Order: sequence, then C-alpha cells, then structure tokens
Amino acid sequence: MSTEEIFKTINNPIKRFKVGSNYEVRSAGDHNCIYYYRVVKRTSVSDQTRRVHSVWLKEGRSPEWLDSLTTEQRSHDVTRRKIDTFQNVETCFPEGKYSMAPILKADSPCVRDEPEQGKTYALTGAKGTPNIAAGNNWAESEVKPERTVKEMYHFLFTAAHLVLDGADKALSVGIGSPGHEPKGIEELRAAVAALEGK
Repeated sequence: MSTEEIFKTINNPIKRFKVGSNYEVRSAGDHNCIYYYRVVKRTSVSDQTRRVHSVWLKEGRSPEWLDSLTTEQRSHDVTRRKIDTFQNVETCFPEGKYSMAPILKADSPCVRDEPEQGKTYALTGAKGTPNIAAGNNWAESEVKPERTVKEMYHFLFTAAHLVLDGADKALSVGIGSPGHEPKGIEELRAAVAALEGK
C-alpha cells in the first residue's frame, strides 16, 4: 500500500460490515422486494499476493426475525461471500454474481420502519405526496403538524425585530438617515409598535 493510499484510508476510513448487524438491499427488478441479511462472522485468508476478506451471511425474512434467532440457529444455513470495496464501502454479492444481482453494502444497515405512538401518518394521499399506499416508509409518510397561529406570530414578530435592529445599527454608523430609510422600514416600525401596544 502506497503512502497516498495509507493517508486516504486514515482520512476516509472504510465502512465495514459489522458482525451481529443486519443489512438490507432492494431487488434491482422489484422495488418492493427487500433482502435481509445478518453478518454472522468475518474471516480472512492470505494468498501469495493479497489478503482476501469474506463475510458469512444469514438470510432472513425480516430484521426482527433475524434478531429473534438463537446463536445456534444463526450458525445454520449461512453463506460465505467475498468482500469487495467500492468507494470506501465494503460490498458483497449475497445471492452470487449474475445479471442484476443485488449488491449488499456496509452503509445500508436495517432501519426499523415502524409507526411511533403519538405521531400521525398518511396511509393514502394525492399523487406525488408521500404515503404508505404509494410505497413510502413510515418516517417518510409522517404528517408534520402545521405551525399554530401563535407560533407563526412569534416567528414573524422576531423576524421583524431583527430587521429593525439591523436598520437601527445602520443608522448608528451613519448609513442612511431617519427620514430616508429603505422602503418598508417605516411601515414595519409602525406595525411592530401597534402590535406591542396591544
């Protein structure tokens, strides 16, 4: 390994597969088809030219199912796959190499996609809006609460004060004159004074 490659590795550490972690990859032919795998172990062997790293994978129907397995159950029906590195991320072909084969990446760990209590989600919606029926996950389909009138009032009032403070500072250093302020500043001062008087 050259000095340049060593410095590159130090500054941009390789994202590696972690033993005991679950990973997911979508099918290239069907977006709704997701493969789930658990890294059971890592091994490495050396040949005459380089060191070859491998990952042992257990396929499962869901991350929760993989988590529910005992250590003994996870050790059965595992598949060994050679690890490659692409753009500082470890990758492998969990189903073997073929046309449109899924590529598992170390930067694609399983994220639990479950609705959270107390939050509102869009099950259906207009075209182009995120919702569960359109294939979006729960996080993407969350309906964000709109700002209340009180929150908007506070936001606008704070913004107005910031603008007027800036105008006052400009006048204090000799930029402009009280009778010739930028357009809209006098109206803004009057509006803020009226609101403060309420």
